[in-house]
Amino acid sequence: SMGFCKVLPEDLVKTQGQNFFWKPIGSGAFRFESWLRSSRLDIVGVRLERNKDYFGKKAYLDFLEFSPFFTVDNFMANELEIIPFSASRLAASGCQVVEGSPFNISYLMMNCLIPPLDRLPVRKALAFGIDKEKLAKAISENEIVRRVTNNYIPPRLPGFFPLDEAQGYDLDKARRILEEQGFSPERRFPELTLFLPFPRNDLHQKFARELGNQLEPLGISLDVRYYRSLDEIKDHRRPFLVQLTWAMDFPDAENVIRGVFSSSSTVNRICLGYDNPGLDGLLAASDVERSRIRRIDLFRKIEKILREDLPSIPLYIDEERLAIQSYVRGVKIPALGFQYMDAKDIWLMKREPSP
Repeated sequence: SMGFCKVLPEDLVKTQGQNFFWKPIGSGAFRFESWLRSSRLDIVGVRLERNKDYFGKKAYLDFLEFSPFFTVDNFMANELEIIPFSASRLAASGCQVVEGSPFNISYLMMNCLIPPLDRLPVRKALAFGIDKEKLAKAISENEIVRRVTNNYIPPRLPGFFPLDEAQGYDLDKARRILEEQGFSPERRFPELTLFLPFPRNDLHQKFARELGNQLEPLGISLDVRYYRSLDEIKDHRRPFLVQLTWAMDFPDAENVIRGVFSSSSTVNRICLGYDNPGLDGLLAASDVERSRIRRIDLFRKIEKILREDLPSIPLYIDEERLAIQSYVRGVKIPALGFQYMDAKDIWLMKREPSP
């Protein structure tokens, strides 16, 4: 059921090899019809046709065309129906604008083994010194809006709710804590390395610039670096932060807790060095708990532990936005994001032009 776990016909893949993927078959509501090609015959998209042999409810649309090369101008000319809300002028087109949030969440990871981030008060001071609303606003775009969160587990999961801010922005409190921890103009806080995911684009540079501006009044400076793989971070010996966005493979709290915060996870070992036997014990108990209600309660307890230990700071959740023509009907926003949209229920209510 995951995106990388497609069911393929063994006999055809074995006999056709790589050629199978040039004209694949499938059992969905739509099936491959042809490639969209440029004037130079480069592949620029794909055309799918309604599968008349589909076992379930047949699709309304005769065909679908997908291409990353479709433009806002194509949309404004009514030459396509759905496009990312990537330009402000789309708002004036009379289109529908829908928001959907995949189950992902962004954290500022703090390595808990290397001084001074091994001290809980220091990590709390950083949390008090970061204005998450301002940070999220600095990197929001037309296509993606960042919604501040205080949750370690996405609150859209059944049984979880948005949490009140435990470590709200309070610059004076952050300064006071750091002074109590022995940091002053005479004894400056050591420079922190901030690891950002590759590529080195404008969005990541805005994030680093805004975070650096917020930490500067605390006497904290950043050395910004980029990583393609977490393996590039594992041998770093100076105090560091990592901006990490965790995209859930399946909508269950276990996915993010086991993948990011359990003591055995690769992400934890490299980015956090965080070890809490109580958290690991609750996670193990969730593996065998059959009651859905009791299982959710276990993960709520885990989230409480994380809020108290503060190995990372939850930052924001991405809200993706699509522009959809006013005559399009039947669009349903899937829980795991727009890439899982079911197109078989979509239909068009186009009016005939007036004579």
